[in-house]
Amino acid sequence: VELVGELAERALALAGDSDHDRERLAAHHLAGAADAYRGRESSALDHLEQAEAIALALGDPWELAAARQMRGVALTHATPRQTALAMVEYEAAMNGYAVAGDTMHVNNARFMWASAAAESGVELERAGRMAAECVDYARSVGNTHELAHACLAQVRLNPDAPVEAHDLESLIGIFRRLGDLRCLTRSLLLQARRVSPEAAVPLLEHAYSVAVSAGDRGHQITALEQLVEAHRALGDTLRTQVVLGRLEAIARAD
Repeated sequence: VELVGELAERALALAGDSDHDRERLAAHHLAGAADAYRGRESSALDHLEQAEAIALALGDPWELAAARQMRGVALTHATPRQTALAMVEYEAAMNGYAVAGDTMHVNNARFMWASAAAESGVELERAGRMAAECVDYARSVGNTHELAHACLAQVRLNPDAPVEAHDLESLIGIFRRLGDLRCLTRSLLLQARRVSPEAAVPLLEHAYSVAVSAGDRGHQITALEQLVEAHRALGDTLRTQVVLGRLEAIARAD
């Protein structure tokens, strides 16, 4: 993500004096994406607003959908999370990609919508239907990454149910192979909730280290919160206090 941020800065510098709308659109979209995944909400939304304005002027539904989807990512990674607004953006992106005829990106935005619903606990019935649609689409085109995304959305919506098409071990292997660090972290966190506290500890330490590699502060906090729970369940007061110290260093005393 940091490398993408550096490339975005170079793209903005190159496009700054350009008369070509698409060059400026591409640079602002890339900068918005980099900042969205780095949790820089304000800067991300500024860049994406400029990308959206250019896409509207060009009458390009695909670029408009891409800006809306990335705005959803920025809102999802905001502190505090603005999940309801993110879901509006993801739905707008789905519609825009459909107009543009890009079914793969319709499916990807649909997965993000279902994941946001799972996280916020709203519209869960609809989210379940959308996750199932994601599974059907990914199977129909043989897209392993999108199928893993869809199965992850299903298990997040119903953590106690068996995972359709893949077990969590398979999902962990797929996301690790593809280099999808955020979904690898999500899968490890879910796996840790399904096992004993003793078995959860190494999974949570792994999830934390992956989140650090991804620069994903939100999942670093979640992993440490679950580690606190695991050590408390094991009656290990010392390790509980040590992890609370690590958590405080990231999340502050609140």
